[in-house]
This record gives sequence, C-alpha cells and structure tokens, in this order.
Amino acid sequence: MPGWIFSEDSWTSARNWTKRTLLLAAFAAAVSAACAGFLSLLDYGFFWKPLQKAYFRSYLWAASPTLLGGRSDYSLLVLQIPAGNSASEYLATDADVVPLDIESGRFRLTAEARRRGATDVRWATYSNTPDSEAYWELRDNIYNNRSAWDLWKWPRAAGYLVFFGLMILGVYLDRKDIAGKREGKNLKGPVLVTLEQFNLAKQGDGIGIKTGPGPEAARLRVRAKDEWLHFSIMGDTGSGKSVLITQILDQVRERGEPAIIYDPAMEFIPRYYRDGEDLILNPLDARSPFWSPSDELTNPHDALAIAESLFPDKEREQRFFTEGPRKIFAELLKFRPSPEELIHWMSHPEEIDKRLAGTPLAPLINPEAAPQRSGVLSELNMVAGALQLLPKREDTKATWSAAAWARERQGWLFISSTPETNPTLLPLMSMWLDMLVLRLSSVDPHWAKGHPVWMAIDEVASLHKLPKLETALTQSRKSNVRIVLGFQGRSQLDHLYGLKAEVMLSQPATKIFLKTTEPRASKWISQCIGDITIERLREGVTAAVHDWRDSMNYSMDRRIEPLVMDSQIAGLEPLNGYLKSDNHVVKIQFSPGPKAPCAEPFIPRVATPPESEAVVMTPVNGSPAPEPKLSSKNSDDGERPTGTGDQIPPDPSQTDTSFRIWTY
Repeated sequence: MPGWIFSEDSWTSARNWTKRTLLLAAFAAAVSAACAGFLSLLDYGFFWKPLQKAYFRSYLWAASPTLLGGRSDYSLLVLQIPAGNSASEYLATDADVVPLDIESGRFRLTAEARRRGATDVRWATYSNTPDSEAYWELRDNIYNNRSAWDLWKWPRAAGYLVFFGLMILGVYLDRKDIAGKREGKNLKGPVLVTLEQFNLAKQGDGIGIKTGPGPEAARLRVRAKDEWLHFSIMGDTGSGKSVLITQILDQVRERGEPAIIYDPAMEFIPRYYRDGEDLILNPLDARSPFWSPSDELTNPHDALAIAESLFPDKEREQRFFTEGPRKIFAELLKFRPSPEELIHWMSHPEEIDKRLAGTPLAPLINPEAAPQRSGVLSELNMVAGALQLLPKREDTKATWSAAAWARERQGWLFISSTPETNPTLLPLMSMWLDMLVLRLSSVDPHWAKGHPVWMAIDEVASLHKLPKLETALTQSRKSNVRIVLGFQGRSQLDHLYGLKAEVMLSQPATKIFLKTTEPRASKWISQCIGDITIERLREGVTAAVHDWRDSMNYSMDRRIEPLVMDSQIAGLEPLNGYLKSDNHVVKIQFSPGPKAPCAEPFIPRVATPPESEAVVMTPVNGSPAPEPKLSSKNSDDGERPTGTGDQIPPDPSQTDTSFRIWTY
C-alpha cells in the first residue's frame, strides 16, 4: 500500500535515511567539538586569570580522583606574613600577586598584599595532601567556586548549539535536496518565477498588471521600452481578457495618452468616454461624427488601400471576386463621392458603368458576361448596407477622418456597434481600424516618438481581416503605436490571416495566457510558453529475499518537457493565467476593478427622413457641379466621362448624371 512504513521502498528509504543521519551526527559532533575546543582556547587565553592558568593541571588532577579519595603532592603559591617570631603562610590569590613570568612561575606581591602584611611570595610543596582538600581549596580561592566542568560551560554550550544546529540544518537540507531533485532542476529554457523575482529581474517601469484587489495590490510591471513591442491576451470567454485590458487602459488614461478601442460589446464606453474629448464611431449612435470614405483620400493611391480594407483577401474564395470589387471601389473613390452617392451608384449599376467606361476595369462588369458581372457587383454591394447606416453631415456635430486624427493623436476613439447591426457594420469597423493603423504608421517618426498611441482590440478575430495589422505589429516601433490584442485561440487568426498569423502571434513581447479548454489551443499555449531541459532524480529499489541487503539506487535523468502543461492551461480558474516576457514566466491572479459609469454606452441616433433618390453632387471646392461632358463622342461609344469636352446629353431615365472626379 502506498506510504506504508513497512513497504519495500519505505523501509529501504528509512534505512538509508538513518545511515545518512548517523553520518551527519558524526560530522556535527566533530565540528561542534572543534568549535568548543576553539572557544575554550579563546576563553583560556583572554579571560582566565594568571593563577587559574598556573593551577590548571593541578586542579584537573585534584578533581579527577575525588571519588577514589587519593593523595598527591601539590605545589602552591603562598604568601608569607610575619606573626611574632614566626611567619604564617597563606594561599596566594590573584588579588595578592602579579605575574612576572607565568611560564617560570615568577610572581611579585601587589600593594594590597603588602598592606595586609605580606613580605614575600614563594612556591611551597605539600606532600601527601588529600586530593579532595586540594580540590576544594583551589575551587574556593582560585576558581571562584567553579568546578572543572563549569570552567567550560560557555564553550560547551556553544558546542551543543553548533551540534543541534548542524543536525537540524543537515536534515532540512537533506530533505530539500531530495525533494528538489525529485522535482527537477531547470537547466535550459524559460523559468517560472514569482512576482517579486520577475520585478527584480525586469526592473519594470511601464504598464503594470495588478495582482490583487485594492489600490495597494502588488503590480507586475513590464519595462517601458517593451510597451511598443505590444501585448497579446489569449483566453476563453469569461477568462478575464477584458479585465486585463481594463487594467492597461486605466493606466493609459492616467498617463493622458490617446487610445483606440474596438468595443463591440460597448463595455469600455461607459467607463472611459468623455463628451467633447473622445469620439464614438458607431453610425447608429447620436454622438458619432460624420465620416465619408472620400475624406480618407490624401492622394489617388490611398483609394486602393481603403478598398483593400473593405474588401480583404478571403480564404477559399476566388481571388477575382475579391480583387475585382476592390479595384472598382477604389476607382469610384477617386471621384470623391459622398456616402449617399456611393449608395446611389451601387443601387444603379449603369452609374458604375458610366464611370468605368474607357478604363481597364470596364471588362470586369461587361454586360455581355452576365454571371461575372453579377458576381462582381454582388460582392461590391456587400458594403452598401454599412454605408447606408452612416449619418448625414447635417445629422452630426463634427466630422472625422483617420488621416486627420492620426496627425493629431488627441483623445480616445471607440469603435462600437449594437449586437443587431454588428454583422452589417463589420466591414466598416474593420476598415476604420485598418485605416487608423495605416495612417498612424505613416506619420513622422521623430514626432511620433513623443506622441504614443494605444490600440486595444479585444476579440480581434471577430473583425474582417485587417491587411495593415500585420505590418503594424512588425513595424510600429517608429510610429510609436502600442497594440493590445485579445483573442480566444490561434485557429481564429490562422483562419483570417493564414501563414501571416504565425508572424503576428510571435511579435507581442508580453504574452498573457488565460484559461483555454480547447485542446489544440491549450497545446499551442504550452508550446508558446516553451519547453525546458530538466534534470530529475530517478530512484530505484533493489530488494533481497533472504537477507537485509535491500538498497536504493539513485541516478540523475535529463529530459525535455513543457514548463506548463496544456492540462494546466485548461484547468486554470477564471482571472488566473500565465504572463511570459522574454524567458521569464510568472503565474498571475487578478481581480476586476469596478468603476462607476461616466457615460451611456449607446444613445440612439434619430435619423433624418430619406429624401428623393436623386443626389445633387458638388465638386471638392464646393462650387456648383458642372454638367459632365465627353470629348466628342457619346458615352455609349466607350469613352469615359472626364468632366471636360462636349456636354453629355441628358438621359431621361436618370434624375441626375453629375459626378465629381479626382483632379491631379
């Protein structure tokens, strides 16, 4: 039975322990005896009086045979004091004499002895003196009533203390050594450390993770220079990702640094939004500013980048039906349309035909290739639902563009949606985030060095693919953008970003892993934390049948194993996890920090009743729009409207044929 004292392994282990303990006791006795002897020599040399040193051998001789009642000859130092015609002899004490030479036994009288009448001091031999009488005479007058055993009281006590101290320490170290070898010694790989060891090793002065309740709770801090190397937080729903992001954002707010927050659940807006300083990008929220895709254009080449954000590459879909709508949308953006105009064009394909006429993109929607045209236009119209929800300029109090915000980096941005409209707004929210990443990466590095900006994207896999995110994670050091990614598993990013997901997951220098029950995800976390080369004690018992020659065999075994097993990741409690930075891994436990809401999460926008379908378009400079003209041919001949040349004859089937073009 396990743990039974008389089992083969327990009995053999106990015998081995007894042998080791006896060897330890012998070693401790030798050391304590040496220590006591050394202290005795120090005591003899510095604290004993001259006559105590002179009589030491005689005192030991007198003390040893007291039980036998023996007699011996003793040489004693006596004082001669005249008494009438004769002289009396008294045993001299240390108060009566001063040594001239202890080795030769020469002493002289002190002033006190002469005052008492002593005239001389000499050594006198007393033959056949009882040992007991000599012993008590010396004990009472020379050794202050201390026995020979008492002379070594303090050195002996020190020896006992050393002996028991060595025994206790030896047993403790023996048990610790065995336990440590059984647990194993980490030779290579990441190291599991405590919070104090982590802070001591990192000397962190940046963002901290609070590991307990209350404002005075200890914080695990990373270095400020590691903040721009980004953070990743992985864990199941309810494991604590939002709590950790909240802790980070609380500190960002205290610093007064700008932040961009993807908030689909609208849980950060009540905690952080400040009216008049921050912006909410949610077309259905009354606080959302006016935005138009055309406002993002700073040069013609930006159009394709905007279109790529709205129409990202998709796995397992024909590339043609992604690139085709992307290029057409980019071409339409060069006309600087408003959202209403874009919706109008998408609702009337002939308007798109008119603007693509004479361009290399016209064959993509050739009416003679009906299936191809239908597929391209259908994909193009996937974003129409999101554009229709954008507020009109007259329904808003401010305007906003990613290009302008990235140049100023003021306030916080909240990109949110309601649960009902999240699928519809997903392309728009993904494009906003992707454009912000692009614009933030293109500012002057010297200016950006003093203007950091944080980007918190929880549930990043719920967005469409962000083409610029991978670039931001790898190259944002110059733009001083600190990204916090939250996701549930690697497979989510693999599905969106393919092979690039591996690069994206490797970039964050500070990785936090929370509870993940999905087997492949927890296995990947275990691999991400890292394997270690561990040296561990291997024990074996050799049992003899007919005698007592049982023995235990010890050997050191080296193997490679994970520092944290996938089952440990799956078994974590909520609000518990592991933080890895470089080769340091620390287990963390944290708690939410409630805060009174300072804003409403959502204020519905009252939409303006729709007007007629006709859209009057104005040029960029605000002057009345000229009638579109062709050079000399009808648009049916394949020529593209350019805004110059002969006037286009009006089409009775259309209420408006005017448009704007990009001027170089």
